Amino acid sequence: MLVIVNYIIFFLSSVISSRSNSKLTVDIDSNNCGKKIKFLEHVEITLTLSFKPRGNLEIALYSPKGTFSRVMGSRPKDKESIYFDWTFTSVHFWGESPKGKWKLQIVNKGEKVKINGNLIRYRLTFHGF
Repeated sequence: MLVIVNYIIFFLSSVISSRSNSKLTVDIDSNNCGKKIKFLEHVEITLTLSFKPRGNLEIALYSPKGTFSRVMGSRPKDKESIYFDWTFTSVHFWGESPKGKWKLQIVNKGEKVKINGNLIRYRLTFHGF
């Protein structure tokens, strides 16, 4: 039977720097969800953030085992400024345990911009057995 566990954290103004190649890294402790899911099928990260242009951003997840998944690469032609409850999905963590410390990393891969952005909130959702 497929089990879904939401792990929710809310941020108030976690800064995404305007400097080129700057990184925002968020540690997510998911030790409590290991009781319900032993093996992952896929993972979703839902973000609300502001950054202009959002196409500068590269978004990645790292599992507790160190597996890397780039859920969004930079897109130079995307000049919009907001992701509002935007969900990104990855199957790179198939078969892993969700238990442990995850990392969400947001990198400004473009040129320096005028103002900083903000990570407002995120939701990490595990699907597995």
